[in-house]
Amino acid sequence: MDMSERRKTTGSVSDRLNLEIGHVIIKKSSQPGSSLVYSPGFGPSDGGDTLVRSSDDVRFMVRFPVLESSFPRLLGNPPGPPSIIVPIDFPYSSDVLLLILKFISNQPFQPRRNECTNSFVTDCFEAADRYKLFSLTAWLRSQLVLSDSAIYLGIGAISAYGLCSMYQFRPEKQQAFRNCIGQINLEDESAVDTISRKCPNYQSALELVGRLARRSMIIAQVFSSFHIYPLDSRSSYWDKHHPAVYNDLTCKACRSETIFQVPSWLTFWAHRAKKELLMTPGGDCDHVFRVEFLGRRWTGFEIFGAEDEVREAGRLDDEYNMCQDCLKRNLLDNPSFWEDWAAVVQSELKEKLADEF
Repeated sequence: MDMSERRKTTGSVSDRLNLEIGHVIIKKSSQPGSSLVYSPGFGPSDGGDTLVRSSDDVRFMVRFPVLESSFPRLLGNPPGPPSIIVPIDFPYSSDVLLLILKFISNQPFQPRRNECTNSFVTDCFEAADRYKLFSLTAWLRSQLVLSDSAIYLGIGAISAYGLCSMYQFRPEKQQAFRNCIGQINLEDESAVDTISRKCPNYQSALELVGRLARRSMIIAQVFSSFHIYPLDSRSSYWDKHHPAVYNDLTCKACRSETIFQVPSWLTFWAHRAKKELLMTPGGDCDHVFRVEFLGRRWTGFEIFGAEDEVREAGRLDDEYNMCQDCLKRNLLDNPSFWEDWAAVVQSELKEKLADEF
């Protein structure tokens, strides 16, 4: 039926509603096993006066003023009159239409997590763009990177990065990258397959792998370079702007041995700091560069706290037999000097990693 035929529809809403219900009853009786499916909350008895049909043949009875004010492009140009007989076809699924209608009606509209597949979220963005629903697009963008949103929990960090990359959502893309840190073990042979499956756009998947690999390489390089700036505080690059000096950070006994080996406090801290940064965005790692991190045990005990002999022995093995005199020197005697030194290491990482920090 064309637009001119649709415009001939007359009668009150109640008359048309009765006619529609009669049509449903007739169809049920004439075609056993078939029925018209309405979305809950948008059925014939829910007050709508305009019929919209989704691509999966679910029907919605919607109030015409709501569509006219908030969803005008669905009505066409020029829009036809309200009709409960002639449906307006919506080319996406009923889940997408339900989200849109609840959004424009200011109803609770958080989708269920199990509904939030990659294809569903992509269709939501396409529909929002097609019908110029800019506020919906803005909301969807925000949900891609909120760690507790149904959309983020449904599709995951990698898929969210792919969508942000595909649609050029730059701020959200950077946050999505942060969310991917620690999610993928690039040493695993299946890592690339996992990324390509969750991020179907080949260019976006390749970009993500490259960024994560570059980040891991730089972090490993910095924390493995014990004899050069910035880890080695004897380096000639240290100047008057960096007051931390080597003698303040290392005890006398260890200073006499460092011609042959790295101070134990430095290897201990660098090993733990590297592991933390590889698994966590740099912006969430300020604690790594605070002196308390140097004295924190993995078990949660304070470094000078009471511990049974078995646990103590295991800890010392795991923590490279760190010199207790150096530890006391840094934790108790010169904590500000140590943090000055650590702040320069942090600045060096920020400079080298840039957006990947």
